[in-house]
Amino acid sequence: MPVEYVRWRKMLFGDRDTNAFDDDPVNDTWFDHIDKLLIDPDVHRLYSKEQIGQVLNRFYYNTYGDDAAYLYLNAGDDERRIRAVGNMRYLYSNFFERYCRSPIVDVGSLSQDGEIGDICFMLWDVFVVCSANSSPGMIAAALAVMQHGIRSTNEHRISIHGLGHWAWDPPKVPAAVDILREWLLNPTTSNAELIDYAEHAMTAYIQ
Repeated sequence: MPVEYVRWRKMLFGDRDTNAFDDDPVNDTWFDHIDKLLIDPDVHRLYSKEQIGQVLNRFYYNTYGDDAAYLYLNAGDDERRIRAVGNMRYLYSNFFERYCRSPIVDVGSLSQDGEIGDICFMLWDVFVVCSANSSPGMIAAALAVMQHGIRSTNEHRISIHGLGHWAWDPPKVPAAVDILREWLLNPTTSNAELIDYAEHAMTAYIQ
């Protein structure tokens, strides 16, 4: 039986050699645990930014191969995967908004936010879900998450970067350009670097 959520969370943030990835092998139930983690206020009280960054990298950085990132392609049915992708909006509102705080001066530079820094910028580069390997429902859910992010107060670059790739990397997703175009009509930032970045993203210039 999968460990229950609180015990799973404790193992997840424990010894990297004997944590939940070993004691409770990745399976469908992890979707339920991850969904809880993304809205769990105790995570921010109990664990440091660096610990949280390490765990989020295990979930969303596909370098880890068969770990949690691959749930989003292989676990559950399509409906459950769509719901899990949609719940990533809480990754933006509860984690990126809180921890991705380094000033954006050069959008081509990685964040200086420690362990969480890479996915503060590169989430949609390193996450296993992309337009080439996802169902139409998963693509729509991911675009909705990026649209949510670009409209927030602190997460523009993550979504602009992802939308630029989804707009121009085969197979192209024209709706990604539509989201960028709509945002540029009424941008939610005065940062000229970000506005320029979004304009370039509409023409396939993404770095």
